Amino acid sequence: TRCVVKTIVVDDELFARKMLVEQLEELSVGGIYEFDDGEMALEFVKKNQIECAFLDVQMPGVTGIDLARRLHEIDEEIKVVFITAHERYAYDAYQVNGISYLLKPYTKNDIEETVDKLYRIKPKPTEGKIRIKTFGGFEVYVEGERLSFSRSKSKELLALLVDKRGILLNNQQVAAYLWEDIPYDNNLKESLKKVNQALKASLKKAGIEDLLVDGYNKKGIDVTKIQCDYYDALEGKRGAFDAFQGDYLCCYSWAEISNAYLIQKQEIERGRWHDYVSDNL
Repeated sequence: TRCVVKTIVVDDELFARKMLVEQLEELSVGGIYEFDDGEMALEFVKKNQIECAFLDVQMPGVTGIDLARRLHEIDEEIKVVFITAHERYAYDAYQVNGISYLLKPYTKNDIEETVDKLYRIKPKPTEGKIRIKTFGGFEVYVEGERLSFSRSKSKELLALLVDKRGILLNNQQVAAYLWEDIPYDNNLKESLKKVNQALKASLKKAGIEDLLVDGYNKKGIDVTKIQCDYYDALEGKRGAFDAFQGDYLCCYSWAEISNAYLIQKQEIERGRWHDYVSDNL
């Protein structure tokens, strides 16, 4: 039995919107709420949990593509279906993690196939309680709460270990990244010790001290305990590059090589998708 929590349909064309709503109601797609304006739809979603969104791509003001991005900022699990008269928007739908798109003029059968696809997609399992954002800066969230750091260098140390993806670094290697050209003398060893202690204290306070792998003269993280946008992009997960603007760990100079690699990978992924769309038109 189908039962969606709430579904929104956003289309400024009255006839097309009413037809789609009528078809969805016949398919028993839970509660359906319709809007002719993206901003009104956003205000509704801020106050109500929804599962699916059918969005017209070409609307005045907020386009369907922009609306999808903003909806996913509210809830990344919302399943988005784009409504469009042009197949060229398929790549844009892919970039903002669209599930599917209805090509106008669509038929009742098209709508039913799309709804069936929505119900075959299961919600993503929770990938641990630690989420790390590396695009546009570095932030760590523990069960939705942002982790605070008592020292900026302890935050940078964790960012470095995230970048290394589980590879263990010795103290001298860590110091070379964090302080670059400063000689590794007793003063620097003491500074690193304090930074390490501060990081441990922050992680312990948040109840995630086991994230850190800290052996004798070796440091790393347990990558199985986190969900990270950087790792998703490296694995080629769909929509992983949505928030990437060439700004991976932009506060840290040592991240420039990884950032350049991501830029190159993003261009390759775009090329592959364009080739796929061209071959299937």
